[in-house]
Amino acid sequence: MQRFASWSESKREEPRQPRRYDAVLGGRLPAPPDSALLGGLAGVRQRLAGGEPAYQITALTEALRYGEAGIALVVAALDADIAAVQWRAYQLLRYQFEAAPDLSIPARLSRDILAVLRGYNPWALFTHERWSAVHDGPIASLAIAPDGRFLVSGSHDKTVKVWNLYTGQLLYTLAGHSDWVSAVAIAPNNRTLVSGSVDRTIKIWDLKTGALRHIITSPANFVKSLAIGPEGRTVVSGGVDRTLNIWDLASGEMLRILAGHTIFISSVAIAPDGSAVASGSADGTLKVWDFRSGRLHCTLRGLPHLISAVCFSPDSRSLIASSHDKTIQVWDLPTASLRQRLIGHLDAVNDISLSPDGSTLFSASFDGAVNVWELRQQRLWHSLNDGASQERLLAIAATADGQTLVSSSESGAITIWRAPRLPSAPASPGS
Repeated sequence: MQRFASWSESKREEPRQPRRYDAVLGGRLPAPPDSALLGGLAGVRQRLAGGEPAYQITALTEALRYGEAGIALVVAALDADIAAVQWRAYQLLRYQFEAAPDLSIPARLSRDILAVLRGYNPWALFTHERWSAVHDGPIASLAIAPDGRFLVSGSHDKTVKVWNLYTGQLLYTLAGHSDWVSAVAIAPNNRTLVSGSVDRTIKIWDLKTGALRHIITSPANFVKSLAIGPEGRTVVSGGVDRTLNIWDLASGEMLRILAGHTIFISSVAIAPDGSAVASGSADGTLKVWDFRSGRLHCTLRGLPHLISAVCFSPDSRSLIASSHDKTIQVWDLPTASLRQRLIGHLDAVNDISLSPDGSTLFSASFDGAVNVWELRQQRLWHSLNDGASQERLLAIAATADGQTLVSSSESGAITIWRAPRLPSAPASPGS
């Protein structure tokens, strides 16, 4: 951060000159709710220099109001001693300069900040907690509710478990499958849970109560993978009979069968815009189908091993697939061409999860690592390992805000990775 030191000094304000964001003590008007009462930027700088983390975090937000000098303080906070302060500084800068760039900021400054962000590793701030032996068999699938409150795990012990993701409390154990639970998914309404099993059934549950609503039976199909449509009315399953089955979620009616793979289907995904469904198979191919008509759009080849997981980009124009050949591939769908190949795992990659903005990919592997990939720069950003080096990871899931990751293993354990938790904001003076 030394590159900003002289620049920051040159932007210091006169210490006794109030600016338009300051509350002048002794004035007749009340102080604005978010004003700096201790002398504008000088007061912000004073709070960032020490004190309670909550006050430092509030000061970071205020610092952005003071132009380049304030931004320099936020950049400097990336080296703070308190992890929560570092994380908040990173969030503010990333939002300001990447997610929602401020066009009024000079291009030179934007380039400098982007360079800082790309050289910074926020994932090193994550801490983990391990839930050992929460299932009596491998945990093959994980799902996190869209609102981030619930975690669902499906296991070879034939059960589905629903957890409070915040507290780790087990809310329900859902029994009823007579064989391995191979896939779980949660509908966008945060109320419907779907589980698929080797027992050839798909069960529809009420996520909030644990009640079984109904059962879909697929006599010829060991269910290997599930995906729920963005509208929450359809579910797609793939399995050992090499076909994709599209079902009405409410009635259990079979709507369409899509055939074309030569070996079992190991993974399925539905495009966020609902236009397409993708399937990955042990035959080493990806197939992309028109969701409404069932017409095959394209077949993508190049992965010589089982395709373990697939997901679409947020704009539905790219498809990402992981494979047991230790790699991850990113495909451009309009041209049906391979755009990226990500190499970094030392063993089979079993599952992937993509951030909502499409910039960050998380992957879980038999090598025991959760890898974090920065897709825009096509690089391995960080590798998370909970120290259980012999653990073979089977599944990965992430909350929509990217601040919590969950991985599961063959031993029936779950590991939760969390960003630093921000302290509560301090009360306003006089409140």
